[in-house]
Amino acid sequence: MSVAKVFAWGCGILVLLGVLLVGGGIAFVAYVSSSVEGVTVAIDVPDKVAIGETFDLSVSVTNERDKVFALSDIDVAETYLGGFTVSEVAPPPEESMHVPLVEAQSFTFDTDLQPGQTRTFVFTLKAQQAGMWRGDLDVYEGLRSITNLVQTVVNEPEAAAQ
Repeated sequence: MSVAKVFAWGCGILVLLGVLLVGGGIAFVAYVSSSVEGVTVAIDVPDKVAIGETFDLSVSVTNERDKVFALSDIDVAETYLGGFTVSEVAPPPEESMHVPLVEAQSFTFDTDLQPGQTRTFVFTLKAQQAGMWRGDLDVYEGLRSITNLVQTVVNEPEAAAQ
């Protein structure tokens, strides 16, 4: 076999590998960016609180599908959590970590919701800093997520009565 044929075969194989990698990358992005179907998320959080006040951020996830929903994580944006401290999470997550790439606090639950099941996750927060705090709250199934916006205004405590 001549050098030209070997070179041609090598180039052909490289082109084929490139096409497969690009195609696989497109398929991966399409899968990750597709929305999670048949699952609803309801968030209950006060609109306004005062510095020092403790309150609950409740996240209720309902599986309306005919198959199991494998809830992996709930991520809360640092742009929201920046005004609060998280004092408790119920049920307790398996793990909690800061995710610098998306500037969020990630709580890993790795729990399955059966068809028709609702599960509520309660984050007990304490207001630390005045301002309008808002950000994304993402409920994940693997790499795909359902995104909601949370917002709470933190006011200075009222002056004591004279």
